[in-house]
Amino acid sequence: MGTAGEHRYCRCAGDGPHHHLVCRHCGHTIEIKGALLEHWASLVARQHGFTAVAHRLELEGECATCPKQG
Repeated sequence: MGTAGEHRYCRCAGDGPHHHLVCRHCGHTIEIKGALLEHWASLVARQHGFTAVAHRLELEGECATCPKQG
């Protein structure tokens, strides 16, 4: 997302597992919970013999307030 070399920081509300839904145009970010994703990540890790697995998920799209970019 964005220009090469661009960094984006967001202050997250909680310490627990969560992920982000980000607008590719304005950068508006929403924290989302993902119990199903947490379960899937643990399952895949166990199936491949991994432990202490961490992960991040960022879904990118267009928010409702941005005009259609064609």
